[in-house]
Amino acid sequence: MIEFFTTYAERIILVVLILLILVSLVVFSGAVMSRWLLNRNIKRRERIRIYFGDLVIRYISGDLSFEKLKRQLHTVTDYIILLEVVNRLDLVLEGEEERRLKRLLNLKRIREYFTKQFENGKPLDAARACLYFSRQRKVKESLLPRIAEKTVDTVPAMAYSAGMAIMVHGNAAQKKVVIHNLMKNRGISNQAMSDLIKAFQSHTTDDRVAEGELLMDLIAARSYSPERTALMIRALGELGFYESAGFLLNEFEELDADDHDWLITEALIDVLTAFGMHEIQSKVRECFVASSYNIVRRASARALGVFPEKMNVHHLEWLLADSDFYVRFDAAKSLIDGHGIDPDELNVVALSEREWKELKGEIMESIKETA
Repeated sequence: MIEFFTTYAERIILVVLILLILVSLVVFSGAVMSRWLLNRNIKRRERIRIYFGDLVIRYISGDLSFEKLKRQLHTVTDYIILLEVVNRLDLVLEGEEERRLKRLLNLKRIREYFTKQFENGKPLDAARACLYFSRQRKVKESLLPRIAEKTVDTVPAMAYSAGMAIMVHGNAAQKKVVIHNLMKNRGISNQAMSDLIKAFQSHTTDDRVAEGELLMDLIAARSYSPERTALMIRALGELGFYESAGFLLNEFEELDADDHDWLITEALIDVLTAFGMHEIQSKVRECFVASSYNIVRRASARALGVFPEKMNVHHLEWLLADSDFYVRFDAAKSLIDGHGIDPDELNVVALSEREWKELKGEIMESIKETA
């Protein structure tokens, strides 16, 4: 054996080298071919994207009919690229153009595609499907309970997307369960929760009382973080649900003067002031103009500017000497805009002439903007 390798060593090495070269050529050719095919596919998709982009723009501008556009769709790739184009345009369109665009999202093949995505067991695919459902004009009633179940998912994107779909299409009972689930989900950011509450507000149904009451029930449960409780309080105000005024006033009266959460206190003062609940004045003056939280003192200054009682003027003048610039700003604005006091008559001894001049200029500009 040793003699064989010694005799044919050069030939063996040559054969091995040739084999290595052949393998390398095959691998290199495969890589080149793969890259070529990838580039060709990218260029093809880009051509299709440009083509469908032009068609969609012509369609939403009224130069192309829905039926003619639909006849240009043949493959799954066509529908996927069309969806990409529609998603981009949907961010910038409104009115009739937006309605025409959303009609494309309701094409049967696109509905079937997202229904399969929702049912394939992959959370991120199901999340994308739920976002699609939230942009539809209507969703099958039988699908809503299954979407609601997804709001307890441990994947935040899944829970958020399902919640958004229910905020748009669900009934009051479903929304209550879903808001509870999402409020408890620590993976959902406060900003995401704020977006969901805004969606809830903008898609209130005819059963407005039930939807207002469900927020009151959730607030009364005291099961959520201050940030999320404050969101729900503000939602009642933005909904204009005046029936909640008595409930919110009770919540306000139960606040502890020395141990109150600033987010909840600010939200209650702002909403009750907007509701015209003058009953809050006494406690605001006695407890919250001297709060350790500057945010609460600001809310107090704004509230005391809405109600015309003379006693409020004295407390607002006291707030002119506050250590926080924005508290001084809101106090001065309330005195000038709310109580009609001439800026030159205000007692601002705590401020230098330069500070008062700057503050007065900003206040007058703010008053002009809100006039």
